[in-house]
Amino acid sequence: MKNYTLKNDLEILKSLEINSTQLLILKLLSEAEEDRTILYKLSKEMAELKLFNWNYVADLISRDIILDHNSSDFSKPSPMYFDYMEINPKYLKRFITLTQKAKEVIKIYPRLLEINGKNYNLVNVGYVDLAEVYKENLEFTDFEHEEVLELIKWGKENKQINVGLEKFTKTQYWVILKELKESSGGRSSIKVEMLWWNQKELEFKD
Repeated sequence: MKNYTLKNDLEILKSLEINSTQLLILKLLSEAEEDRTILYKLSKEMAELKLFNWNYVADLISRDIILDHNSSDFSKPSPMYFDYMEINPKYLKRFITLTQKAKEVIKIYPRLLEINGKNYNLVNVGYVDLAEVYKENLEFTDFEHEEVLELIKWGKENKQINVGLEKFTKTQYWVILKELKESSGGRSSIKVEMLWWNQKELEFKD
């Protein structure tokens, strides 16, 4: 599974006006959002390959692409620690991986749907299997990940999500949610019977 594409890399290099080494540094910090321990191992390997350059880091800090949380006491020299740095949230979304996107969707998607006194599990797919299908359908519908997250939140609050997450993704259900949200009153004419077409896909919960 590819978490990054060459097209995305080229877009980042151009839009941020950075070099390939700086891109690697930013990707490292992005990966560290989930696991900070990899900073030590990978930054050491980058240094051994002569890919880690503090001047490049300083440039990213000076442009607020990287936020530096090290000591700012300029009265005396102080060491710089990479694990006290992070990508500015303004730019972080450019580096989010497929699995991170899938996890964000799963995190906010409604878990259960009650029908006739029975609860059905709507999160019926794991993030690994979800990631690639989500990417393909996201690109096909020309939607942004953040837009889909907002539509899921809206659909959840307005009780407009009545399909399992797997079907939600494969059928690009966010397109329907957008139409519902933009329609008069934002109310749905779609009835819950839609769920029963694929009821076997849902896991029954006592």
